[in-house]
Amino acid sequence: MRFTSAFGAVATFVAVASAQTNPGDASDADVAIVAQQLSNVGVAALNLDYAVTNFTGPSSGPALQSSSNDVVTALTNGISNIQPVQGNITITQGVQQLLTPTNLLNSNVTAAVNDTINRKQLLVDSCYGPTVLSTLNQQYNLSLSFRDAIASKFAESNRGLVTSLAAVNRSVELRYWQLL
Repeated sequence: MRFTSAFGAVATFVAVASAQTNPGDASDADVAIVAQQLSNVGVAALNLDYAVTNFTGPSSGPALQSSSNDVVTALTNGISNIQPVQGNITITQGVQQLLTPTNLLNSNVTAAVNDTINRKQLLVDSCYGPTVLSTLNQQYNLSLSFRDAIASKFAESNRGLVTSLAAVNRSVELRYWQLL
């Protein structure tokens, strides 16, 4: 029953939001650029998680470092590719095109951070602790800029709704401090 009520409320919200378009709205092609950047970072985070879970010691360090660098590259490229997007992303566009890649990104980042925490001792014993910590700090700072780049593409009145992207950063930040 609650699901039906919630679904009805969401459907009503989307229908109302769909009707509220204006010339300043972003094109679907521009929103697709943002969605692609979210997906790119999500794939990089998934590959990093794979490298972390397959880390067995110093011999697997280069693969871990490469995957970690790929996350930095995906975030940096994402920021650069999102900045030129014109117009404001509507809530409807956000729900239809950005929700799925955002959820996948959140899932992949959470898995990578959790698996890094689980492998912390092995990473430290293999002398990769400082490297991992430095790279995580860089990734965290870039993720804040990435989030801000996306949030800037929403109308000022809707940016509060976009703070759900900050949940990714909050969960990463909380887990990040467990690595220290």
